[in-house]
Amino acid sequence: MNKKYFVFLLALIIALSSGCAHCRKDKAKIFQYSTVNAFYSGVYDGKLACKELKKHGDFGMGTFNGVDGELILLGKVCYQAKADGRIVIAKNNLEIPFATANYFKPSIHAVLEKPLDLKEITEYLDLLLPDKNSIFAIKLEGEFDFVQTRSIEKQKEPYTPFTEVAKNQSVSKFSGIKGTLVGYYFPEYMKELNVAGYHLHFISRDRKHGGHLLDCNILKGSIEMEQVNKIFMELNDTKNLTIK
Repeated sequence: MNKKYFVFLLALIIALSSGCAHCRKDKAKIFQYSTVNAFYSGVYDGKLACKELKKHGDFGMGTFNGVDGELILLGKVCYQAKADGRIVIAKNNLEIPFATANYFKPSIHAVLEKPLDLKEITEYLDLLLPDKNSIFAIKLEGEFDFVQTRSIEKQKEPYTPFTEVAKNQSVSKFSGIKGTLVGYYFPEYMKELNVAGYHLHFISRDRKHGGHLLDCNILKGSIEMEQVNKIFMELNDTKNLTIK
């Protein structure tokens, strides 16, 4: 075989192989740190910093060590919804016990042209889902008549299960507000890993208010969704954690 031709053929094979590997990496996938069952049990401290989470996506949600408010990842910025409903930009070294993130590339789009309450929103999302046994990243932007959210004050060790912690949640209500719902849909059979059904966090357009969504009424808006078929999971280090 001609030496030049052999070198060209070898280079072509390497290029094609690299291209295929790149294609595999580009497939829709989610990064998840820890599991929801671990979190619910009281695993409230993690080693994942915000700057590391942002390497895994530009879209996501979670919480901070000690359940210190709600985490909203949007546009590569990590926001923290404090217990009083205020939003601040989280510091890069702030650590996380549980989070989900992905690079958001929506393939499903819809427009909301009439007011819907939260129950009607979830019913409409159900109609948009092509497969209720898959995972979906969900982004809903619009004008809201009202939004009700919750956040939690930072907990102290020894930690108690989340059912106890949630009894002392702080609830905020915002009226006549524009903003974004960021979240995921996980099928019922994955409830040991993540929140089954719809799990949504709210952040206002001016990035001043937000939290875990409890209730809302949207006047008009738009929906974007991405179907995800892969999960990369990193488990939390819990050997030094004290739980009641």
